[in-house]
Amino acid sequence: YPQYATSAFLDQLDDKLAIDCITDLADMAEDDEHKEVGISSEEAQKIGNAATREIMTRFLKTVPSPNGTVGGYVKYLDALLDADNTEVDDVADLDEDEAPALNMSVEDLRILVDRAEIWEARDTFEDVMLAAKLRDRREGKQTLFTNLTLIKSTADELIRSGARSLHDLARMDPNKIDTIPKDLLTQLLHEPAVVAMRRNKQEL
Repeated sequence: YPQYATSAFLDQLDDKLAIDCITDLADMAEDDEHKEVGISSEEAQKIGNAATREIMTRFLKTVPSPNGTVGGYVKYLDALLDADNTEVDDVADLDEDEAPALNMSVEDLRILVDRAEIWEARDTFEDVMLAAKLRDRREGKQTLFTNLTLIKSTADELIRSGARSLHDLARMDPNKIDTIPKDLLTQLLHEPAVVAMRRNKQEL
């Protein structure tokens, strides 16, 4: 659909439908708002399917095999989509007994689940920091989350330190993590999403 790939039309998607990333495109067909910009339901479904396929392909291309090479797991793309695993978090929830139906070994499934958990954790950590950055700027405050490079590298360090969820992050001690600036990690631990996770754990 080249008519939908122009800068002007992409601006319309952002302004009218708040669609500004490929993940939003994947969800386009879930309601009828796409009709406001002249996209039919059939077109929205095709665009959504293509976006879903691209997201899953990007994920699978990053998964390293036991010998360290990447790209080999793209061969499972169609099997995963056919089994309605249309999001990376669906892969993170796979059980070992589902391996035969996906025509993959248990070892490969374990690798995919682990990498999916890491992928989702990275997205979650980055989202928390981006939200903090936007809030600080909106309130006229100086932010510690100054740029996307810093945010991405911090998310990677959190993962290398063993964090796979907000629950893991909430339990981290800034005094015991020397790969992330103490003030930055302390601020991150005080972000509402992380505080809520810690509070929920205490209530349990």
